[in-house]
Amino acid sequence: MLVYKILFSLIIAIFTLSISIDSSYSRNSSVIDNLDHHLLNSHNQLQTTINGSISHNKITNNNSNNNNPLPGYTQEILLDNQIQPIKNIDTNHVNSLLQNQENNVVLPKIYKSIIPSLVQVTAYNSSNHTIFKTGSGFIFNDNQIPTIITASNLVAGKNNITITLSNGVSYYSNLTGYDPLTNLATLSVSNIPKSKLIPLQLGNSSSLEEGQQVVAIGNTMGLKNQITSGIISGLEQPIPVLSNVFTSFPKFTIGISTNLNLGNGYGGSPLLDTNGKVIGMNIVNYTLSDVSSSISDSSSSKNSGISFAVSSNTIIKITPSLLSKGYYEHPWFGASGTDVNLDIAKALNLKEPRGFLVIDVAPSSPAKKAGIIGGDNTTVINGRPITLGGDVILQIDNKDIQNIHDIVAYIESKKNIGDKVVLTVLRNGIIQYNTIKLISNPNYLLQLNE
Repeated sequence: MLVYKILFSLIIAIFTLSISIDSSYSRNSSVIDNLDHHLLNSHNQLQTTINGSISHNKITNNNSNNNNPLPGYTQEILLDNQIQPIKNIDTNHVNSLLQNQENNVVLPKIYKSIIPSLVQVTAYNSSNHTIFKTGSGFIFNDNQIPTIITASNLVAGKNNITITLSNGVSYYSNLTGYDPLTNLATLSVSNIPKSKLIPLQLGNSSSLEEGQQVVAIGNTMGLKNQITSGIISGLEQPIPVLSNVFTSFPKFTIGISTNLNLGNGYGGSPLLDTNGKVIGMNIVNYTLSDVSSSISDSSSSKNSGISFAVSSNTIIKITPSLLSKGYYEHPWFGASGTDVNLDIAKALNLKEPRGFLVIDVAPSSPAKKAGIIGGDNTTVINGRPITLGGDVILQIDNKDIQNIHDIVAYIESKKNIGDKVVLTVLRNGIIQYNTIKLISNPNYLLQLNE
């Protein structure tokens, strides 16, 4: 009698599971055809086990048994610890199918909503009005002031610029501001009817995560509004400066790296999340040779499978200054040097290779005024001349520093001109603290105004 009670409970459980599966089917009807064979195999192989001493029995239910909720079903009961595992559905495959289904819905929706706000940017050579470069851009409102965001290496130094909207109509434009360090530029929209100025909404790039899905829409190879998708590869990444105008300025800024293999022409296009919000401006994977050559020249295309983008928070931070002054003043503390590697750490008797070794301190710089000391003793370490004797910066505002990238990333993203930072430095084996008030980089402004 006990065995039959147990059997009846098991049958009820199987019946409930069947109802649950059927309910799941109805909720996911769009992918049911892809899952049928998985669920059917799992249902047919569903077996239960009762621990006991009774030998392997097979009990067949018939339609005449009123107590049987599943008439006509045959249920195997395996005893004597003869456990048969239930085969599970391939959840990875199911999730992949569901993700593909979601993308099939989301990406077309994003595309249709974004297209009216995208533009093609064409810069011409002033001397003969031949095309210098073509690229992408998007409409943006800064405090109700409409502008077009694009890449500065596309338009810097060019007076003849045209903007082509998604409907194919072109308008003359001109450069209103640019920042070669971040590769951001703003273009005028005074000749474009206000009804055509549909701005995109910017998201908060500080909430992004590595591995998050992203979308890019831009112009490339003579094709307009090409959409592609991928993932974020890294955040707060060092990005090479994509302008050859300033050869003496640091060759990196801070931004987003993605696995989007973007071609020439995507520069200035928006990087979007799956909600259609702008989380960055694509600056592609140009080399200096790419910058100095025409985008229409396919031989100059050098894609490595990794592309870069300036974050939306950087756009929000810099654009107001580009619109009001035509440039952006980057905060600066005025010290240069090298990262502490294993060889330098050994030479300095440090326990671990971390921090930034100061070699030079610019005259009249904030670092100089705060008492930061540069090197004075040049030695050769593994064939490389290194100037020792300077401070080793270990922290900035109590945040650990592994290299110069950490310092630049923090100052560029978190600080403005006039802000103060506290540097934790190691000098002659003693920890000390120096407060520095950041100022605008005079060398940068001098080159920008030339």
